[in-house]
Amino acid sequence: MSVNWPPKPKILYAFQGTGNGHASRAEELVPILQKHAVVDVLCSGLNSQLKLPFKIDFQFEGLSFYYNRTGGLDYFKSARKARLWRFYKEVKSLDLSSYDLILNDFEPVSAYAAKLTDKPCVALSHQASFLTKKSPRPLKKDAFAEWVFRNYAPTKYFEGFHFKSFDAFIHPPILRKQIQQLEPRKEGYYLVYLPAYSEEVLKSILTKVSNVEWLVFSKESSRAHRHLNVEFRPISSKAFQDRLANCDGLLCSAGFEAPAEALYLGKKLFVVPIKGQYEQDCNAQALKEMGVPSCKDLNIRSLQLLEDWVYQDIEIPRLAIADAEKLMQRILKAYSPAKSHAPTASKY
Repeated sequence: MSVNWPPKPKILYAFQGTGNGHASRAEELVPILQKHAVVDVLCSGLNSQLKLPFKIDFQFEGLSFYYNRTGGLDYFKSARKARLWRFYKEVKSLDLSSYDLILNDFEPVSAYAAKLTDKPCVALSHQASFLTKKSPRPLKKDAFAEWVFRNYAPTKYFEGFHFKSFDAFIHPPILRKQIQQLEPRKEGYYLVYLPAYSEEVLKSILTKVSNVEWLVFSKESSRAHRHLNVEFRPISSKAFQDRLANCDGLLCSAGFEAPAEALYLGKKLFVVPIKGQYEQDCNAQALKEMGVPSCKDLNIRSLQLLEDWVYQDIEIPRLAIADAEKLMQRILKAYSPAKSHAPTASKY
């Protein structure tokens, strides 16, 4: 490491708390960074179900996304409830003068505060992987969503995570140690997590694939119950992790963390992007290019695709994962003050 970099640099790690993916990445990276630096943690919009093994030093409301009844992004409601004056005050109140570096996982308050004060700020997120044309997109692009990728939490430097390294600055996923330590088996059932679909809709489709057992984690369930070959259970992160280890395959939305965990464990994977979530459409396209099947909507017309996935032998793509310790050491070295420039994305 450069002599111009303090022996114990002070770093602000900022993450978006509205999804478990950002929080689970923080759970892995913050303890590693604490070995090499003095680390403060900032979170905006803390809605994650994960209990983090470190304290949150700064908590802000930030800018939140709102969803409609089908699980898609509600752009009008998101804009109407943005409360930009409160957000501006949060940005202005954040004093970054004591920090040598800000690491930002799609968190807007610290990103704009760093931009205003010209502090070095590095995007460290899945969303950063879309700051290049080389990351897969669906046939129909969403101009507003592309604008959000670039402007929701703008930074000068980028380090992205994706299923594959589509560009030089994109790394394989970082997975929780709990997932890496699992010993996967196949116990003859298929796991389902599709929070945008009601239990009634899932019953109507899954019972038609009657030769297999389905285990659904449902936000509508307060207790376990069964309908024919479909068992419903309340959402539990630990229970889901255990069941993922022993299932034959996972049917889920096209997020980033759950599909990555399933592929790492060698599970068959079928994804259904949540309507209106362009990021999930992009993920589904990337997975499609890797050989993972998907459909735009889970209904009677997509039943044949689902049956083919269940009954046919499908080659499961191998997924590399990042060595979080080595990656953090490399990033600290790459963004030390002695560097005249750091790697950036292939922009539009």
